[in-house]
Amino acid sequence: MAEGREGLPERDRSIIARCVGEAYRECARDGRLPTLGDFHAALLAQPEPEAADIALRYERYVKGAFSFFNGQSNVALDSRITNIDMHGLGQNMRVFGMITVLEMVRTEETINRINTTHSLLVSFMKRFKGVSTECLFAYLDCFRW
Repeated sequence: MAEGREGLPERDRSIIARCVGEAYRECARDGRLPTLGDFHAALLAQPEPEAADIALRYERYVKGAFSFFNGQSNVALDSRITNIDMHGLGQNMRVFGMITVLEMVRTEETINRINTTHSLLVSFMKRFKGVSTECLFAYLDCFRW
């Protein structure tokens, strides 16, 4: 998707950021997470010709051969152990599958590290009894994952 070593031009990045935000806002009204199809629809609604070009680049992931990426996930990650079977994936798609799994593991590890740090900080701050520490607890609870 990127344009060589330089990556995407700034204009394309701005359009993509705007459309991602619009897709999330639109889907939040329905109480669901956006899919690539929602992002694609937001791109097509933009007035810039570059948006139509970006939409064309994403079309194969929305309507074409790779349209299986365009849907809600059916993976339940709330179990203690999660088995992700990539046996049915073709050789070309295993790379995408492994990247997705590794990104998921990295995200979960980061969230767990944040929650552990939060717990340690709260237990340390409980020793201090003051108005400022009560405000700090309220502030920290805003960032709890």
